[in-house]
Amino acid sequence: MNGRTEIVELLLRLKCVDPNLPESRGRTPLSIVASRGYWTIMRLLLNRTDILPDAASSSGRTPLSFSAQHGYTDLAELLLARSDVNPDTPNSDGRTPLSFAAAEGHKEIVKLLLAREEVNPDSCGSDSRSPVLFACSEGRVEVLELLLEKGGLDLNRVDGYHLETPIGCAVSSRNVKIVEILMQLEEVDMNYRNRERETPLIIATRHWNEDVFRVLLSSERVDPNLTTRSGKTALYYAVESGDERAVRMLLDRPDLIPNIRERGGWTPRSKAAFDGKPEIVEMIDNRLKAIKLRQ
Repeated sequence: MNGRTEIVELLLRLKCVDPNLPESRGRTPLSIVASRGYWTIMRLLLNRTDILPDAASSSGRTPLSFSAQHGYTDLAELLLARSDVNPDTPNSDGRTPLSFAAAEGHKEIVKLLLAREEVNPDSCGSDSRSPVLFACSEGRVEVLELLLEKGGLDLNRVDGYHLETPIGCAVSSRNVKIVEILMQLEEVDMNYRNRERETPLIIATRHWNEDVFRVLLSSERVDPNLTTRSGKTALYYAVESGDERAVRMLLDRPDLIPNIRERGGWTPRSKAAFDGKPEIVEMIDNRLKAIKLRQ
């Protein structure tokens, strides 16, 4: 690096050198330096009076955006110290430096950005994904906590790709800690249904993760009887997979309706019988008998 720094110093002394001249993708030398963590060279470039510290690439990415994505906190600090750097500039897809930092889990940079009044903590890209959606999808617990502390978030925002909310993203990524954090917040819709009308509980059942499943099932706000487009409940999917633990836990919910038919007319019991799962048939029969006794 020392040799490169000396070369940069020599080049910057030449009057014919334009420090803002971009390469083929529109990235200026400052953006390239920001993406590679070259602090000394960045300082040299920023000392130039003709430098454009907020120059965007062809895709709308600024130097701050690159340093935020790659986690170079010291470089981000240099850029944020300047009055001519916008800390909330979106790229061509609408993603801001905060969005990139949140997705990659760079909590120190997230802190720096959230400390700026100009930064919108709930900004969205063209796919409607906000920093909190990225944090939940990627399992960035500490980043999520920082965003929640800042506030001003739509915790039921739906991303434009999977049509998932933060809780759905957290369940899909099987991050029980994030699920627990979100469940404590009253504004979070625990029963939001995605493109396929799957609830978080159904997602946890289909893509089995016992810890997430248990946490969801422990909440009275979670409705175990909601159905997908095909009319299947969480119990039906548990029966279909043959997982006796999931079936037992669901049947232990006092508000569970065990005989909801899917669109083809199958109930969880008839599916279990057809698939040759007598233990599950017996569990469902016992629950149905208990219901009759209470009536």
